[in-house]
Formats: sequence, structure tokens, C-alpha cells
Amino acid sequence: MNARSYGFYEDLVSEFFSKSWLMFHCIVFRRAAVKAELHSSRDIQIRKHFGMLLRKKIAYFSKAGADRRYRVRVDPLPTRYAREHEAVGNIVNAQLRKDLGDLRDDLDTPLLHDIRACDSARTVGIQVSDVLLGAVLAAWQQQVSSAPKLKLLAHVAWQLGWNDLRSDTKPHVWKFNVWHFLGAGEPREVDTRPVKLRYPMPVWRPR
Repeated sequence: MNARSYGFYEDLVSEFFSKSWLMFHCIVFRRAAVKAELHSSRDIQIRKHFGMLLRKKIAYFSKAGADRRYRVRVDPLPTRYAREHEAVGNIVNAQLRKDLGDLRDDLDTPLLHDIRACDSARTVGIQVSDVLLGAVLAAWQQQVSSAPKLKLLAHVAWQLGWNDLRSDTKPHVWKFNVWHFLGAGEPREVDTRPVKLRYPMPVWRPR
């Protein structure tokens, strides 16, 4: 992004926040917080955290027992296992059956319908997610010096009613949610802030 393209990205962010049918959820953690000795490989670490995010979010939005199905589209995971996405889907569905078994009548139909790796250059939804995730990570890492990028970070924060993006959110915040995952004994880096959207959204309720 540069000064010439900034207007496009600002409009993209504003469009995202104005639509009630779009949401963004991410998990943020320090790599040092992950205990490598508890995982047999880097591939397993990636699988665990990706699966954990999907499991928590799908379970949260499915607690009402509604007839929902989730189709996940992601960039190819950076692992050596060609069928990693299929493995994650099988694991997450098994966990969801355990988590929500008493709330769902149809246990034979998986909530997570499928996970497909897509070329982000051809997938608009992934591109929008990349912009928002890039803004969050840039704010947490504090390594951005480009004026247009700093301006975009400020615009995203403004949409949330924040001064900057170095914060996480409460679990119930559905429009823009940042989950700060902490390792055992790891101190919090940021405070959790309330979100005050510039485009008011309805409160999410199970139905």
C-alpha cells in the first residue's frame, strides 16, 4: 500500500465495517509463548492453533443448536502435509461433536462442511481478511513506519472507537474480534477494551 492506493484501502475498511453480514475474528499470540516441546513438529503447532480458532468460533456461534454449516476458505497452510486442511477439518468436527452434542439433534452431519485452500489473489474474502489481520499484527508488532500504513491502522482503530489497535476484545464481540491467546504464566501485553463501532451493529443473540 502507498499514498496513491490508500483511498481504496480506506474505503474497503469502511465498507467492511458498514456491513452487518461481514465479521472478522483472529487469534494473536507470541511465537515464544508456544512450547515447542509439547508439539512434535511445527506443522502440528500450526494445526493446533488453526483448529483451536475454528473450534472456538464455530462452537460459539452454534450454541443455539441452529441448523448451520460452515465452509472455510483459507490460504494454503504453511505445512509439509498436502492434506493438512482435511486433517484439521476432521479434528475440529470431532471436537465440535463433543462440545455441542447435547445441543444438536443431527450429530451425523458435520458443522464444518469443508476447508479449502484457495489462491488469495483470486479470493476477495481472504484479501479483506489479510488487510484487517495485517493491520492488527502491524499494530501489535509496532514495526510500521510508512505513513499510509499508519494512517490505515488509525482508520481501523477509529472504526472501533479506539486510539490504536494494540488491544484485544471480549469474546462476545462479533463484528471485529481479537483473541489474545496467552501461554501458561505469560503476562498480558495489552488491556481489553470495549468496542464502540462507528457503524452500530445489532447485538448477536443465539437463535
